[in-house]
Amino acid sequence: MFYIRADANKEIATGHIMRCMSIADEMKEKGIDVCFLTADHNADELIHNRGFMSRCIDSEWNNLENELESGKIVSILNNTDNLEGIIVDTYYVTENYLQTLHDICRTIYIDDIFLLKRYPVDFLINYNIYGEDLDYKSKCLKETKLLVGTDYTPLRKEFRNIDIKIRKKVKAVFISTGGTDNYNIAGNLLYEIFEKKNSELSKLEFHVVSGAINKNLPYLLEMEKKYKNVSVHQNISNMSEIMLMCDIAVSACGSTMYELCACGLPIVTYSFADNQVPGIRKFAEKGVALNCGDLRKGLDETLNNIIEYLVKLNINYQLRKQNIRLVSEIIDGDGVCRILAEIKNTVNNVENNNG
Repeated sequence: MFYIRADANKEIATGHIMRCMSIADEMKEKGIDVCFLTADHNADELIHNRGFMSRCIDSEWNNLENELESGKIVSILNNTDNLEGIIVDTYYVTENYLQTLHDICRTIYIDDIFLLKRYPVDFLINYNIYGEDLDYKSKCLKETKLLVGTDYTPLRKEFRNIDIKIRKKVKAVFISTGGTDNYNIAGNLLYEIFEKKNSELSKLEFHVVSGAINKNLPYLLEMEKKYKNVSVHQNISNMSEIMLMCDIAVSACGSTMYELCACGLPIVTYSFADNQVPGIRKFAEKGVALNCGDLRKGLDETLNNIIEYLVKLNINYQLRKQNIRLVSEIIDGDGVCRILAEIKNTVNNVENNNG
């Protein structure tokens, strides 16, 4: 049994759960039992719809030290037969939390923000485009296996071996604004394009992916009903197919960016949280994505930048072609396979040494 400790709710959206499910999918395919451990029941539907078990710890999602004090997670780990390890994916861990789990079983931590002074884990994963720039060696145990950089991006199987094609004329735009979209970027963008009659863009198709807990969904569905070239997608299992129907993407900076790279789409992006800033800077630095700024510093300015970049990409085939070449060099889709191979190799090495 492998446990995955992660949460999703209106405050932190669904990104942690979604990327862990990519790893869980591969584990399941290889015959490994997986169960998610969550602070509350907010992510139950998301997890169960993908065919995985979950157990609620009844804790505070943003206070993992209290979770230790209750003793429930420790009890679960200590009383599980054939326990193979635990993957932890939350920003609210502490060194003590990781050390406690590490003392019980093999512990894998997925990190984005490089804030802990020490990472007492068996595996440290930071698959982000800036991962290799961070000095994890100075903060990890001597035996910690570091899996950093985009070679370890945990994409689902559908994003492997994609045949990237470039259409000379833009037909459709993909929009993904995160699981909650608290700023209603998708709705505001559609309003600017269709209600204000942007002649350059309103002729295009727009495929909007709405997260499971997006409070703005009613407005998006209203726009879909009003405009025949707006499609809203919910609870989808074929994300790559929808992406490949499109020629340009608008996405919040997060895991979706790496899926878009695998599909070869030029990306117009923005940030709305501190943990997104390193990624968006690196994407822009490499010329992989067009950065429209931070929503917290001005919604109108960010929206105007998004529209400006969409217009540029729509009319400039060479710009799109150059961008597609760059994004296709970032990801090959085999990150999950590499993660599981590293875990398996480490286990085999330990067994051989013990033998």
